[in-house]
Amino acid sequence: MNTLSEQFCSNPYLNEVLAHYFERLEELGVKCKVDIKVAEEELPYKELCKILSNGLDNAYETLKEIDIENREISVQMKYNRNYLLIRIRNRCRNDLRMEWLEERKCPSGKEENACGFGLTMVKEMVGRLDGDMFYYIENGDFVLDVMISSQSFLKRIALDEKKKTI
Repeated sequence: MNTLSEQFCSNPYLNEVLAHYFERLEELGVKCKVDIKVAEEELPYKELCKILSNGLDNAYETLKEIDIENREISVQMKYNRNYLLIRIRNRCRNDLRMEWLEERKCPSGKEENACGFGLTMVKEMVGRLDGDMFYYIENGDFVLDVMISSQSFLKRIALDEKKKTI
């Protein structure tokens, strides 16, 4: 797959973030799967780009640490009823475990002050959209799940438009 010309979705902002990271991931020899089912509809692209960027950057850093034959990632973004769902699932080291550090879950094996910076940013962006996020390790994969009510960001977009006219 040539990510420079790849069209992951018709939203140009999200497409650019995905193309950038998948090009980097392919350079690492990562097997990439993408299932994006969003269009150019009104999306909170600023927050979504930050969520994707941080999630994909965390995955990139994790995948660099494992054997090339085990490097896999999948990214899903789609609607399920009234929710926009995002899932980033990537292989991780076998010894990676979740621990409680400073009242938050964080993969062990990282320096304490480096722990979860990207996940903290994701949590902040998801919070701005009145959404929720979960992350966990399952069957050798690190999984980041984000769920955002489409009603919450449609209301926010309407309020932003109203402010522009005042």
